Amino acid sequence: MMNGNLKCCRVLLFMIGLLLCAGGKVGGTEYVVLVGKNVQADREWKKVVDKLVEIHQAQVVEYGEFTSEALSRLKELAPRYVAIVEKPERINRQFVIDLNQMSRKVDDDIYTDFLWGIITGYDADAALALVERARTPKEVRSAWCLRNDDFRDGKYFEKMGLCDQGGVWYEKNGEGDTVSRHVFEEQAGMSERMVRWVETAQPDLIVYQVEELGNRMPLLQGTENEGEIVVPREGKLWLGDRRLKPGGQSRVYFAQMSGGRTHATRESIPVAWMNDGSVTAFVGSTTFSFHGRGTWGTLKYWLTDAGRFTLAEAYFLNQQDVLWHLNEWEPELLYKPCQYSDDRIKMVRLCYGAYSELQEKEPNNPALIDKFGYWYERDIWVYYGDPLWDVRVKDLSHDRPYTITSRTRGKKCVVTIKVSADYTWDRLCGELFSTYGMGDLHCAVGNLPICYFFPERLRNPRVAILREMNWEISVNKDFLFIRDAFLEPGKTYRIELDVDK
Repeated sequence: MMNGNLKCCRVLLFMIGLLLCAGGKVGGTEYVVLVGKNVQADREWKKVVDKLVEIHQAQVVEYGEFTSEALSRLKELAPRYVAIVEKPERINRQFVIDLNQMSRKVDDDIYTDFLWGIITGYDADAALALVERARTPKEVRSAWCLRNDDFRDGKYFEKMGLCDQGGVWYEKNGEGDTVSRHVFEEQAGMSERMVRWVETAQPDLIVYQVEELGNRMPLLQGTENEGEIVVPREGKLWLGDRRLKPGGQSRVYFAQMSGGRTHATRESIPVAWMNDGSVTAFVGSTTFSFHGRGTWGTLKYWLTDAGRFTLAEAYFLNQQDVLWHLNEWEPELLYKPCQYSDDRIKMVRLCYGAYSELQEKEPNNPALIDKFGYWYERDIWVYYGDPLWDVRVKDLSHDRPYTITSRTRGKKCVVTIKVSADYTWDRLCGELFSTYGMGDLHCAVGNLPICYFFPERLRNPRVAILREMNWEISVNKDFLFIRDAFLEPGKTYRIELDVDK
């Protein structure tokens, strides 16, 4: 009898193991590869799909022209991570808009339902190389920043090269906390210094705030010198007749304003950086962007409490934050379409025209610029790369204002927040990007909520007990936001969630 019971237990455990392997973690399939039928039919590109399946034990779902064609299948699988494998010629603005909108329709809440990233490349070999690079975790320790003043103190990076809004070059090369300042009378001298630094330092991160003009990336705003403008040519990065050689290590690229003409072609700035510049994750937009919340919000989530989130998690949380705000301001803005144009001048007119109409209706609304900007940019942001790449900023956990953990047992999940003894409100809400924008439009990311990305997806979580705390809590299967939480230094708080088994 004892042996019979043991055999039954072994069979039962074996069957449970099979079910877990087949179904992924709680809440559905963990990882799905979405692939266009023309890509799947291409023998070389299919190798990219096969490699992702091998690495992530993923399920493959095909679509025809747009990813939304796979929505019914995604509802069945309920994945947490989705990689979209597509050739660059097919990735235009409408493709990205369709993907963003579809990503919010897997379930009935207002939020994005999975972390996603587009896997592409100059050719199949380049896309496969990107997938291989993303297998290795990375800690970002150096950065090249073009026209962004937030990093002048060099706090986040051991090496840094920065050209600020005033045209001054700052440099940090890992010698203590010293940041040197260089003023150049001529742009040529500064651009040459910048290029030398990039090719020597080989930075892990590139932050580019100057607008790409068509398919050209000026190192300095207003320059017409071809030797100071990065252009793609045959999948390579060129400065006039000179190859730009930033080094072969894996890196991240942020671009606030990527014009629409830099997409839907092999010969584009994003594709060239991924192919020739070893960029493994690229965050940008598919059209003219005046606000930049997609870039600077992601960067703020990623850098605040550095080391807490991967880049894809930071991008995902920033998306959710934008959607939460839109829903608070005016739920219709979660669905209302926006007009775009490939003509930059027409796009600027459309943008300012739509904003002026809102201004007439809400002349005294201090949040109007953000309300309009979040709606305008809701569906144009794009993440290139494997959403499971473990890339984080240099760990500054010793300087975090709080730590947050969770433990799930049965139908209960307890979230614990431990506040540091020396925390400040500014550090809690994030210090970076207080103001940015274009012309007379000044925007702000604003205060971050207390935020947490659950290590494993929860089933239908909801607040059960919140003792003596008047906090505004948003909880979802993947994340937790807490607003209006006035914490006390050195104190520990606990939130109890009910979850379905």
